[in-house]
Amino acid sequence: MSSALLNVAVRWVAIALAVLATIACLKLVQKDAEISELKMTAANELADRQAAARVFEAKLGRQERAHAAAQQEKDESYASESRKLQTQLAAERGTTGRLRKQLENATAGANSGSSADPVACQRAFDRLETLGRLAGEGVELLAEGRGILRQRDRDVQRVLDQVKIDRAGCGQTQ
Repeated sequence: MSSALLNVAVRWVAIALAVLATIACLKLVQKDAEISELKMTAANELADRQAAARVFEAKLGRQERAHAAAQQEKDESYASESRKLQTQLAAERGTTGRLRKQLENATAGANSGSSADPVACQRAFDRLETLGRLAGEGVELLAEGRGILRQRDRDVQRVLDQVKIDRAGCGQTQ
């Protein structure tokens, strides 16, 4: 009987060892599954980050192209306005030269003739009218010049505002 008891005990120990080995194998399989799941999660997160990076790069590329196009348009507009301003300034220099010449001609003979001579008085009166008209043109030219300066000030302010906007878009501060 002791040998039968010993056989039973050995069988129970063998069964217990088999159960423990099975449990250990199941835990090992479970841990392998968890590791695989963690690897899969990490791979998915990496793929998500890479996709997000590609989307961001595409968006950034579109923004850069839009900014470059807007900047090109601004540059072309500025060049066009500069050409117009140069044309205006050349015309105004011509007008100013003409006005100066007319004033010189009108005042050149101002002291000729006697104050008692009616013809000389009439000429002086005519010169005075001409001088008044020329002075009026001069005032108009000054007003135009002031307008051009105000326009230039607005343009400068527009450029400064654009620089601020561009810097803000790039994350820079003043």
